[in-house]
Amino acid sequence: MALNRKLVLQRPYISSTPILKVTFIVRDNSGLGHDFTEDFMVDTGFNGGLKLSKNYIRILERLGIEGIDSVALLADGTRVLTSIFDAEIAEISSITNYRLSPPVPTKLSCFGLPPFLIGRQFLDKWIAEFDGPKQVLSLLSYDINR
Repeated sequence: MALNRKLVLQRPYISSTPILKVTFIVRDNSGLGHDFTEDFMVDTGFNGGLKLSKNYIRILERLGIEGIDSVALLADGTRVLTSIFDAEIAEISSITNYRLSPPVPTKLSCFGLPPFLIGRQFLDKWIAEFDGPKQVLSLLSYDINR
């Protein structure tokens, strides 16, 4: 049995932190999915899935989507009130789009201000390689060949 690495996504980045365009789905109480597409900063220090600003809470509530209030502990030790929603990541974009089939379930936390973050709850499903000198982020999966 051999493990082969398979490239899922490769994205060049300009700033010190890569940005991924992510399409995610949040379902209302009837099960109807609402699609959103945003740019997320890759943050390997964020344990969650997706983080949006607190302004998104109003947008989701207007669509009949209810979150669960919780408290998040930030890296500096600060505690903040957050609303958590169930979400599914359907697509991540780089030079080409990578459609996830089936979509990957994750938690969406809404608090504070931008930036929007994509964290380890999602990134840990792959191997994330950062090539600093070339400023390229690669997400890889393993295929098992027997």
